[in-house]
Amino acid sequence: MFMPPKALLLALATIHLWVVAVVGLPTGFIENAGQFPRHIRYYVIRSNGMFYVTARGYGYVLWDTAGRQRSAACRLEMRALSRTHASLEPDGVLPTVLNFYHAHHRIEGVRMVLSIRLRGLFPGVDAIIRYTPSGRIKCDYILSPGVDASCIAFRISGAVTTITPDGRLQHTTPVGTITEAAPIAFQGTTAIPARYQSDGQILRFTIEGPYDRNRTLTIDPEIEWSTFVGGGLTDQIAHVQTDPARNIIILGRTQSVNFPTKLGYSSIHRGDFDACVAKYSASGTLQWATYYGGSRREIHNLDHCDLVVDRTGSITITGCTQSDDLPLTPTAFQRAKGSSMPTGYDLFLANFSPSGQLLWASYCGGNDNEDAFGLSLDPSGNVYVVGHTSSSNFPASSPSPAVVAPKPTTSQDVFVLKLTAQHQPVWVFFLGGNDLEYATDVVCDRSGGIYVCGYTQSENFPTRGDQIYQRIKTPKNDGYIFKLDGLGRLQWSTLLGGNGEDYCATIAIDSSFDRRIIVGGMTSSTDLWFLGREGRTLGGSNDGFIAALDIRTGAADWVQYHGGTSYDELTALAVDPDNNIIAVGRSLGGYPTRSAQQPTYNGGGGDMFIAKLGADGITQWATYAGGSALDRASDVAIDGNTNFVVVGYSASSDFPIIGDAEQPTLGNLAGTDDGVIIKFCNIAIPAAFVSATPEYCQGETRTLSALNRGSSVQYDSYQWELNGTPIEGATNATYVIPPSQDSGTYRFVCRVTNTARCPALTDTIIVRIYAPPRIAARQFAVCTGDPIRLDSITIEGTPPFRYQWSGDPPPDDPTAPAPIVHPQQTTTYTLHVTDAHGCSAERTFPVVVLPISQLAVTVFGERTFCEGDSVVLELPGNIGTIEWNTGERSPRITVRTTGLYHAHIRLPSGCEGYSDTIPVVVRPHPQPTITFDGIFLATSSSYDRYQWYLDGNLLPGATTQAIEPPRIGTYWVEVDSLGCSATSNPLDIALSAQTHISIGSATAAIGERIGIPIQFTTTHRLDRLGVSRLLLRIGYNATVLQLLPTPATGIEYTGVELHADRTATVTLSISLLDRDTLAVLNFLAVWGNAESSEIVVEAVEWGSPLVSTTWTDGRVQLLGFCRAGATRLFEDTGEFGIRSIVPQPASEGATVIIGAIEDAEHALVLRSMDGRTQTLFREPLRAGTYAVALDLSAVSPGYYVLELGSLTLRTWTSLLVVR
Repeated sequence: MFMPPKALLLALATIHLWVVAVVGLPTGFIENAGQFPRHIRYYVIRSNGMFYVTARGYGYVLWDTAGRQRSAACRLEMRALSRTHASLEPDGVLPTVLNFYHAHHRIEGVRMVLSIRLRGLFPGVDAIIRYTPSGRIKCDYILSPGVDASCIAFRISGAVTTITPDGRLQHTTPVGTITEAAPIAFQGTTAIPARYQSDGQILRFTIEGPYDRNRTLTIDPEIEWSTFVGGGLTDQIAHVQTDPARNIIILGRTQSVNFPTKLGYSSIHRGDFDACVAKYSASGTLQWATYYGGSRREIHNLDHCDLVVDRTGSITITGCTQSDDLPLTPTAFQRAKGSSMPTGYDLFLANFSPSGQLLWASYCGGNDNEDAFGLSLDPSGNVYVVGHTSSSNFPASSPSPAVVAPKPTTSQDVFVLKLTAQHQPVWVFFLGGNDLEYATDVVCDRSGGIYVCGYTQSENFPTRGDQIYQRIKTPKNDGYIFKLDGLGRLQWSTLLGGNGEDYCATIAIDSSFDRRIIVGGMTSSTDLWFLGREGRTLGGSNDGFIAALDIRTGAADWVQYHGGTSYDELTALAVDPDNNIIAVGRSLGGYPTRSAQQPTYNGGGGDMFIAKLGADGITQWATYAGGSALDRASDVAIDGNTNFVVVGYSASSDFPIIGDAEQPTLGNLAGTDDGVIIKFCNIAIPAAFVSATPEYCQGETRTLSALNRGSSVQYDSYQWELNGTPIEGATNATYVIPPSQDSGTYRFVCRVTNTARCPALTDTIIVRIYAPPRIAARQFAVCTGDPIRLDSITIEGTPPFRYQWSGDPPPDDPTAPAPIVHPQQTTTYTLHVTDAHGCSAERTFPVVVLPISQLAVTVFGERTFCEGDSVVLELPGNIGTIEWNTGERSPRITVRTTGLYHAHIRLPSGCEGYSDTIPVVVRPHPQPTITFDGIFLATSSSYDRYQWYLDGNLLPGATTQAIEPPRIGTYWVEVDSLGCSATSNPLDIALSAQTHISIGSATAAIGERIGIPIQFTTTHRLDRLGVSRLLLRIGYNATVLQLLPTPATGIEYTGVELHADRTATVTLSISLLDRDTLAVLNFLAVWGNAESSEIVVEAVEWGSPLVSTTWTDGRVQLLGFCRAGATRLFEDTGEFGIRSIVPQPASEGATVIIGAIEDAEHALVLRSMDGRTQTLFREPLRAGTYAVALDLSAVSPGYYVLELGSLTLRTWTSLLVVR
């Protein structure tokens, strides 16, 4: 069975050490809130070291635990070879928080988590580092479809890394060994062989087993059909949903008495605006349409309504009404309008059957005004209604629901009302502050959680949660999102806003592993962006925005703008099964389209915009939709596949109508609104596969398959085509090429549609079918006792051919094209031929045996001998006419060359025969040559035996192919090969040595001791050249490195010379020259005039002309100063910090005296106790003392932390602002 493509999971079990923890506290990863350098994001302290996580990988710090002090330590780091930094996403937050108290500051409320996801550690690869209950740390790498595991690569520093025979990774450090388990790869539940690859510096992974590398490919959305909906007056569509059969249900409002009703509950328009409900098939055919309303106005504003469709296809709608005479059913829980004002509004709720008949209807309101904005269903079929109310007794229903959170004010507050699947009130929840609140949308998750969005004017709007995105309201309208559980208990509540007006309008939930809330709305704020992949700045006077929030905590993954250079409002969004985001709204121009059906703005007060974004927020496709008048999109729904439906209204007579529209023209005068529906195809391109190699032989079969590449799209029709022509009956996901298909090259594709008849075409599969080879017939005849070669057989096909003969007795070489056979009687031989394409054929050949004699040859001498010798072959002299295959006609011949020798004999009886075939092998004498590479003397080829000579004398023991000459002189070698011997030409050699000295490199923090090795290689042993001592002079920057001479055997330091340019030289006398590391220079890294120091070889002296030397200089790079590429110029004097703060009451400010010691940008940041920050000063400074005037007039009274920071340094002090 075919399984759809899945992400590849590469699982690695890592270090197994016990955790050192405070007794009674749970253990996990500790967040770095200032305890360590900033690049460390999370860490775990262990008994013998620390494990930490960065945005580029992970690392270990190990210390020697043998003694009581941690004086010996080392760091091992695995740094990703990637150009991007991962986004770290903690999960499994533990209830415990930790506090750290230092002499100069304190850090409180530090979180602990059980896992961290490094999203985007490599392109298409996430890493999840987990803390297991057994105290182990595990790392999983999640590969997106289409990503090769070879892109995972780490640079290893701080250890010698090897791979053990059982596949584990072993890091050896001076203070201990770390072992990581062998990797295991999974796709779904299937294990796939995997292994490490390492050269000691770079670590990679190799997937050895087959796995699906196909990625999801999607065609840009296209309009399948569109239509107007309306009559002679104003008609507007507000919302859309699809039912399980992918029919389309719309809800809106209409003033038209001739709205196109059909087969529904009511065809009579009763009031000003009535609600209208209609159902269309997936192909755009109207199935039914109905009015619903009383004698006054329903749905006084377009967005003040919503609908849901349950799994049976029944439809529940809600809206607001002024009417006292709504059509109700006997089971209504509120039978009369509750508002005490004639023009006041109550909610209404109504339920329709799948065929459009009214099943249930009720008022739902209190003694003041209500508005409804959203409906949602939970997995049990319970209905949730959200809106806002000013009533003190909402809802005035019978029975009354339980009030799980009372109405907080007498003004307008948000409500959430839960009804059973039978439409009975269960509970009501209220939320609000000291001003007005508005609820705009609601969605339920699969666990019964309820998520509500809207906006607030209240400065004390209630927020809740430790990790929520925004706790404090800004001065203007802010959006909000809150979560309830199924019992109506508030789980978390967050604001979402900036320095302008912000409105949350729409909410959805994706189906990703971590499950996120996707929220959309409108904003005029310039500071709303947060970690988004695009949309970093406000484009015009008003933009849409999209935000992704953690479903469990309310923390924001990202927030980004969505719009152009003019005015844009995002009215609705939906998430398809592949977690793509479909966003719609209205734009006044300047909207950034991409691969658009309508790339330009048509004016008229606004066009619709429709966009498709990936799960990461990156726009994949965006278009306008509109004519020359006003057009606005109000809602979007996914059809249960991956297609989507957009609804809204248009006053444009030239609105783009596609396909066989139910209503192709505007139903009223241009400039008056009609509803519009647009159905978009959004189909993934299927992959085409062949069951085996697409090149095969005639008579075999192949199965072709059209398969989903990983999208959630479903296909409902298939049609296979051969060379552009449909194949009759080939209408399944697979097609079997028949074995009777002629040879040739064929092109197969499969055309598919999804359930909405949206088409797509697979890639082309090219199949080549080869004809088998053809073997011509032939007969053979041979004399008794003679061999015969089965030759001169004609074969048609594609060479080269492979041959396989069979018969009795077997041929000498069954795989030869023309083998020799030795039949004793008439028989047959069968030839099986396979051509270059692997195609085969057989034919049987008869062999007739005639009576004949065969004579033996007498051999005088050895048949195998060296050049210059010979062997004699002889036949009886009276048997008939003899002709040897050499052309000689004598019975006796002398042979001196390699070959097969036989004679043709014509017997007196007239039958022709042959003698025995005698093989003769003549071996050539070897021709040895010798070479000298400066170390070894060797023959250029290998032989059976060797004997070396020096100056004409045998060299005892020198009997191998290569020797190391003991001294200069003239050498030659005598060799033997297969019994044949020869002597090489003499070679004069003189010894010399080429040496190389390499100075090591390192990185070090200020105050760290480091050892720099001096590595040594030589091409020849120096003692044979009479060399016993090396004088080596080394130079370095004395302001960065302080030499710590360390006594060592065979090394003498002759003093350190300091120079005026603050460099230094040291001369070493080294007498032990037979080791790879001649010496180790120990330095102390100090704060000097540079970030690094070169360690250079200034002079080398051997005292012998026979030794030549090259060298490689070293380098020590100091750590922790600044980012790569930035300027760092530290002064030798001065002090970094906040010297003093002088209040300036008259100007509501203060003067801050600061000291700087480096040329870099410096910033003063004011941090409030709730974590909000404000940058008061940011300018590039040179080293020196500065007075900075701060304006604190906009800062509220209270305690703050004033923080001074540069590229490499940071300090802070407390600040109390009073008035």
